[in-house]
Amino acid sequence: MTNAWDDMEKAKEGQYFKKKDKECLEKKHKEVEREEFEKHFKCRCPKCGDKLVEEDFHGVKIDKCPSCKGIWLDDGELDTLTNEEKARTWFDNFWGNK
Repeated sequence: MTNAWDDMEKAKEGQYFKKKDKECLEKKHKEVEREEFEKHFKCRCPKCGDKLVEEDFHGVKIDKCPSCKGIWLDDGELDTLTNEEKARTWFDNFWGNK
């Protein structure tokens, strides 16, 4: 009877490690997918896919597309631009605010 008990424990242990290996492999697969995605699509224009060029605008690094001339702002950059006095004038003029 002890032998059957040991076999059952070994089977449970095998299932446990198989599950852990699967979780580990899935996590690694997601990391590789994210890296591949960033390698191919990060710093690319969402509109036309061309490589974005980083430019300084009123002390803020903005991303500009040389092909379609689109301007892309990262999180918080618009707030930074609108809070600066020089940029406020530019944005007010652009949007017609006084």
